[in-house]
Amino acid sequence: MLNRIARWTAEGLEYEADPRQSEQLIRDLGMTGSRSVGTPGVKATSEQIAADKDLSIERQRPYRGVAARGNYLAADRPDMQHAAKEVCRWMSTPTEVALVALKRVGRYLEGHARLVYKYVFQSASKIDCYSDTDWAGCLRTRRSTSGGCLMLGKHLIKSWSTTQGPISLSSGEAEFYGVVKASSVALGYQAMMEDLGQKMEVRVWTDSTATMGICGRRGLGKLRHIDTQCLWIQQKVRNKAFELRKIRGELNPADLFTKHLPGEEKVKSLVKLLECEFRGGRAAGAPKLRDAEAAPTQELLEVEAEEYFIEHEGKEFPAVEYEGEFVVEAYLHKHDTLPHLHGDLEKRFPKAVAQVEDPETEDVSPCSFEQRGERLGKEGCVVKADCVVETTTTAHDYGHDHTTTTRHDARGVVEAGRGKLREN
Repeated sequence: MLNRIARWTAEGLEYEADPRQSEQLIRDLGMTGSRSVGTPGVKATSEQIAADKDLSIERQRPYRGVAARGNYLAADRPDMQHAAKEVCRWMSTPTEVALVALKRVGRYLEGHARLVYKYVFQSASKIDCYSDTDWAGCLRTRRSTSGGCLMLGKHLIKSWSTTQGPISLSSGEAEFYGVVKASSVALGYQAMMEDLGQKMEVRVWTDSTATMGICGRRGLGKLRHIDTQCLWIQQKVRNKAFELRKIRGELNPADLFTKHLPGEEKVKSLVKLLECEFRGGRAAGAPKLRDAEAAPTQELLEVEAEEYFIEHEGKEFPAVEYEGEFVVEAYLHKHDTLPHLHGDLEKRFPKAVAQVEDPETEDVSPCSFEQRGERLGKEGCVVKADCVVETTTTAHDYGHDHTTTTRHDARGVVEAGRGKLREN
């Protein structure tokens, strides 16, 4: 078990990772007590990648050590497998952008240190494997990412997030490689269950319509770039060795393993589908982390602060840049509690404050039109308005156009102070 935690409950079995791994990773990064984030990673922009540079030699070794620990922890943490895979891709030549991504993993674990698998008592007769792919998601290499999860009933048995070897020229091709990977995993697990005396059917799920078509035909058709070594799946589908089924993209649980998700709610909803849940505290009986100093690693992995703070109404709040200047922002709060129900509302959520206007710079003198209007209202004088209106009429007579212009004189008299209009 390698110090992993497993315990029997009234509903079944619970399982979680060794808590010391996340605690040591947070300590090595110097993120203890830092403000947590809702997702383990965000996608770097093209501008950030263009301005990226390699870490110095003395900082590369600590980076590799912490990244390897994150990769080890990700085997028991499906919520951070994609983020851990991304930071490990650059272990040969770590960069500043990769270090920022590693720091974000540490901040995420600071607020999500504990994830528990729940294996409730159940009866299952089929093996279900979900597949998803992020086509050309890497802005550096344009390689795609395959992700998936193997489910036995409600139980999560295996999950993965891997970078594809060949560079796919279309999303359908990338999704096809992802389904080949998922089918291999599912058929391998089926063979293992047969060795244990359990004969089970396999279902593979994908959200790609193109992949459904490729797997249903025989041969490449018009496709020319797909590896022929992957076409065995067509024969398996034709022989009904397993079922290949379609699922909607927004409901695919494998989405958790292929890309950085937009928010914490999306992460938690997909984790819940896998019968896992976040918990606070620490598992009873879990081994304690030694009180060893990690200062050298913290100093070597030091990066510029990612957050800014500003004083507002005598309190300190996070600051965000808006139209070239920093403005106040609210703190993160519990996702399952409305903001107005927090006891420390005044400290978490800044209040809008009206700006004090300078009376010296404010021009309160009325303009000439206002002065004239006030005078007319008080005196009740008569103002005459003359205007000339031209009316043009065009008549069509057996193919000939006749145009007549008429001029009218309209005179209107407005009695100021009475609000009446008379026509002469």
